[in-house]
Amino acid sequence: LAALLIVAVLAALLGFFIYHTTKIGAAGVLIIQKPLLLVCSSSQSTHISAVCTLASVLQGELGATVHTSLWAKTSQRQAGNGAGVADLGPIPWLYGKWEAVRKTSGKILIVWSPEAKKTYKKRKLELANMDKHDKKKVGLTNANERMRDVMLEDLNFIGRGYKEKLTNVEYFEDEDRSIEKELSAVIEPVFVAALASLEGALQDGKGKEVALVYFQGLCHSRDIPKAFRGVPHYCLPQDFSDLIQELAEMRGEMRGGEFRKSCWHRLLSKVMSMWLAHQLTQRLQTLFPHS
Repeated sequence: LAALLIVAVLAALLGFFIYHTTKIGAAGVLIIQKPLLLVCSSSQSTHISAVCTLASVLQGELGATVHTSLWAKTSQRQAGNGAGVADLGPIPWLYGKWEAVRKTSGKILIVWSPEAKKTYKKRKLELANMDKHDKKKVGLTNANERMRDVMLEDLNFIGRGYKEKLTNVEYFEDEDRSIEKELSAVIEPVFVAALASLEGALQDGKGKEVALVYFQGLCHSRDIPKAFRGVPHYCLPQDFSDLIQELAEMRGEMRGGEFRKSCWHRLLSKVMSMWLAHQLTQRLQTLFPHS
């Protein structure tokens, strides 16, 4: 009887604990202090909507500073948030954010897609078709540098066409269509620049700051190239709880007390991560309920 009473009391306390923590929201318990760079890889409307939903949850529920070209496509100088994509161009913007996030030990999340796989294969084929004579002449090390130079030259070409694309965007009565055309002109060069940065980091034995994420129903793990299989990857929303555990920390951790080591800390963190995963699942289901 005493054992049953203890179990009942513990269950009641746990129920109250879960109710209280979910009521105050994740922002009161978990926080992502270090900046995030979120890279979109497809101009498909469902992919863009899913990425924006993820960014919204990370920023709204976890207080993260999220950098994404989807939000920074217009000039931000007047807002005091630094230069936007329109100010710098997509490639300088991406490289600047990548380096800034890396230096502050933040995380770069590349959102993969079937379109990302196609872009990667296209890039790989272009690099493979480089002048073989030049590769033999300069040797393997210099050849790798040459490959990077060619990629950067191509990125610059894409970047030069970016402003022209934006200038030639036709603004129809359907505002959504014009916005989609603008986003498409930004997403490709930003993603290709991110690919170049990731490949360069992996060649240098780095890249721990990068993770790949993909959305269930929109992409599969088999779409991720073998060269990137060693990069941590998360299927959302089912792995969102694990991603939160990787990115977020308890507010109590900032004070550095014993709270960090307690069982309650781990339980609270897990409960809130699961709750946020459920929230993301519900939001994504409204975007593509039949996926």
